[in-house]
Amino acid sequence: MKGKFNCWEFWNCSKEVRDDCPAFLTFHGMDCYDFAEDYCPKIDKGFQHCRECPWYKKIKATNYKKDME
Repeated sequence: MKGKFNCWEFWNCSKEVRDDCPAFLTFHGMDCYDFAEDYCPKIDKGFQHCRECPWYKKIKATNYKKDME
């Protein structure tokens, strides 16, 4: 599948954001929503919970994670 493989790539996060991100620090970029427990540096992008995030919706809608295994 073509596209971004981690949330920080999807969001094009800066080094500063990545350095504070639990998903990046633990290599959970594809399933950040299972790991970060609603903490995300991008939470101020118009959503308050992971299930509202465009990355989450993309993963869930397309079985993106499963396709990459």
